[in-house]
Amino acid sequence: SLVQNKSFQKNKIKDSSETRTYSYQSMASTSRNVRGIKFEDVLSFGPIGTHKATIVWLHDIGETSANSTRFARQMGLKNIKWICPTAPTRPITILGGMETNAWFDIAEISENMQDDEGSLNHAALSIANLLSEEPPNIMIGIGGTGLGAAQALYLASKGCYDTNQRLQINPRVVIGLNGWLPVWRSLQNNIASNPGGRDR
Repeated sequence: SLVQNKSFQKNKIKDSSETRTYSYQSMASTSRNVRGIKFEDVLSFGPIGTHKATIVWLHDIGETSANSTRFARQMGLKNIKWICPTAPTRPITILGGMETNAWFDIAEISENMQDDEGSLNHAALSIANLLSEEPPNIMIGIGGTGLGAAQALYLASKGCYDTNQRLQINPRVVIGLNGWLPVWRSLQNNIASNPGGRDR
């Protein structure tokens, strides 16, 4: 297996003021079934000092949360809490059915490719739920590389028109590296059909 399950030790943190101030948190790991898909491994670490933002970072196809945490640590952003889930293992059509970690299936790479909306939606709900318990005064962000970037951009855009309250995470920061926006052809129509969608 590409993923090794690890024990999870939860750091107990007390609030002394409206803005949370933490000492350094060592990396914690757990396997979680988050309202839809089973994340094989979720790594989280930070912040150092005042907690100003929480970012979920999504890895590329064939990678794990370990790749995400290495990238996040290199950023050196001390006031950010990072949450790095591992995508479930699934067969990938473009790889001849080989199973690997991926947020959704890919049949081909082209502007006209058919998007795996079912898996995209499943993952979007589960990723949004990872942020559901973050403090209301904390900036929320989501990002990723490759396939993770596509999933992050999809979740951010879907929140502009979907009425499902579980998707209303309102990220202030959205980052996509070497990715694309799935279901881009229907985005404009979806936003136009939802009053208030353009304001999100």
